[in-house]
Amino acid sequence: YQKLSSTNAGPAEIAFNPDGTALFITEKATNKITAFAVNGNGVAYNKVVNTSTGNTPFGFDFARDRYMIVTNADGGNANTSSCTSYKGLNSLYISPVNGKVANGQTAVCWVAIAKYGRFAYTANTGSNNITSYFIDAFGNIYFIPWFTAAAGQKPADIIVSGDNRFVYNINGGNHTLGEYRRGFLGELHNIGYISSIPNFAAGLVAY
Repeated sequence: YQKLSSTNAGPAEIAFNPDGTALFITEKATNKITAFAVNGNGVAYNKVVNTSTGNTPFGFDFARDRYMIVTNADGGNANTSSCTSYKGLNSLYISPVNGKVANGQTAVCWVAIAKYGRFAYTANTGSNNITSYFIDAFGNIYFIPWFTAAAGQKPADIIVSGDNRFVYNINGGNHTLGEYRRGFLGELHNIGYISSIPNFAAGLVAY
């Protein structure tokens, strides 16, 4: 096994980079993003600890096979959430592309990237909504303020469907599954909620 940067790191999300050669873990309590190289047998080694650009790094996803988009929950402080795009995934030493980009919401947690890497959708647990970012070809991210979509209570995990047409999210506060149709410019149109999902439901997978 491998250790994170600290025994009280508060890990949030763990995932392989797009080509499977590295493993990344966000650490909420230490404001670090720890990376490991992964060998052909799946063994993690060569730990690198990166300092997060933005407080309380939480969820992340990958865009255009080159960039890592990370949410910054900022300790749950009101209206101070942001996201950061990182490059350098294969070197383990990641660096921000255009800094932390605010969305004006509270407790942003999870993020999902559209199929072709042009749009990111973030679930803002403290604001009960979903916000959109545009990702350009160089990894810069831009908040799209006019495309904020209402969610259920305490939205958590969020995904884009395999056909790239829909977005789904779990709302932990009222135990619903939100359903949205994607627009051409990154907007989301709510098409309903599935109610009474299990109270313990926490994650989503799409094919």
